[in-house]
Amino acid sequence: MVLFDKSGNRFLDTVLLPGFLLAMAAGLLVLSSIIVLSLYNESALNQVSGAWIAIAMDLRDGIFYRPLFDESIGYGGTRFFPLFFSLIAAVSSVIESPVVSGHIVAVLSGLLLLMSCYLFMLRTGVKPLFSLALCVLLLAASSIQHGFEAVRGDILPLALNILGLAIYLNKGLGRKALYIAILCFVLAFSAKVTAIHGAASLLIWLILNGKKQEAGKVLLLTFLGYITFLGLLYAGTSGRVFDIFAACASGGASIYTLLKAPLNFSVSLSQNDQASLLLLFWAIFLFFNRFNKGGVSLPTVYFFISIMLTVLLYGSPGVSYNHLVDVAAASVLFIAYAGFSTNSSNATASAGVYIVLVVFVISMSLSMVREGLDEYRSPSQLFPEQLVSLVKDSEGVILSENTVLPVYSGQKPYLLDPFMLRLVMQQDAEIRASVISDIASRKYSAIIFMRDPVIDTDWYSDVHFGDAFMNKVFEYYKESEKFGRYVVYRPI
Repeated sequence: MVLFDKSGNRFLDTVLLPGFLLAMAAGLLVLSSIIVLSLYNESALNQVSGAWIAIAMDLRDGIFYRPLFDESIGYGGTRFFPLFFSLIAAVSSVIESPVVSGHIVAVLSGLLLLMSCYLFMLRTGVKPLFSLALCVLLLAASSIQHGFEAVRGDILPLALNILGLAIYLNKGLGRKALYIAILCFVLAFSAKVTAIHGAASLLIWLILNGKKQEAGKVLLLTFLGYITFLGLLYAGTSGRVFDIFAACASGGASIYTLLKAPLNFSVSLSQNDQASLLLLFWAIFLFFNRFNKGGVSLPTVYFFISIMLTVLLYGSPGVSYNHLVDVAAASVLFIAYAGFSTNSSNATASAGVYIVLVVFVISMSLSMVREGLDEYRSPSQLFPEQLVSLVKDSEGVILSENTVLPVYSGQKPYLLDPFMLRLVMQQDAEIRASVISDIASRKYSAIIFMRDPVIDTDWYSDVHFGDAFMNKVFEYYKESEKFGRYVVYRPI
């Protein structure tokens, strides 16, 4: 099998191919072990996963986007679009556990992403072995791993966008390819409001290659799909969802935070997802190496559109490294095209870089495998049993910062998202008065914090709940118990 040298000299294949295959196999073993251990230990479940699960539980019970406040339901507020949590609700109607249902949808979304990337690489001239190897490399990105491990809706829209592009490039489907691709783009939008990467990339690529009539069809059909979805969303919630999005969608963005977006993006990438940073650097190097060689390719357009939209996202407070999935995937797809496709002269060098990068990633990841095994042998208890019992046995209303806690305790979360509650209280005087009144009347039998509010004052001032909420808590509640990292406040 000649992969790296077309001159007839088999030396490069003889040396590189075993190393390449070994690196791919070792990378798959180590990286998949990290994901499996995290899933088993549930170490990636956090408050944001809890918000996704809670809103899915609402839908399962017939509530499609709970109001910002309802006395019987509790506090709402979200910027999540519905496809991902609707799938969780559908699975949880069959499987009793909403947490397990969330994991199932998340893992299937991750597998769909790998399949979509594989198909896209094949359509852009990358051989099957290289496509598989680069799918393995994609798993090195912390953001991608987190998409598998947690219950968050970032992987699904990414997978649908890339699948749409791969389908459009499938010449065997004829004219049907366009309509199926548009359907994928609309579904991606229904999963995440900012997931327009696929449609935008295809549109710009067609224009740059002189196919303006085809670009017009893409624009019109995608726009009609988006509008149809928004109309159904409006009808399904009697318009309530747009009031919710108006209060929550920006996350408190301002001109100042938008100007800081490139810095926030760079810091998040370097601190939280070093593998994606390496992939990005490799992709940029290949881009300049190929500069002015041929026309503009779809992987190139998708690469730059994904970077620009992701940087823009970092202008919104509350955005974390989970949004780097788009950068990781776009980088890998461009590396595949520029470094491994049949029209590339870089396959030999790229294979060498791949081996070095995988070895580096494995060396970085082994400590995570050891930590996961230690946690497996001696579970750290995500939620201590005494804390779960406290919530389960409580006769009053429990307000938990971590929404997963009530779910684990067999209760329905009264608070959907403490980050959004802070934003809503800042914008809506009526809801702010209601929240303060509930605290002053000692409505909650317990308020459970994920951190010590006396120590982590900045967190509770700038991220969760806000000063108005916390000042009233300190006035009418006091610390009662501590369970691990959780601090329980009860009425005075």
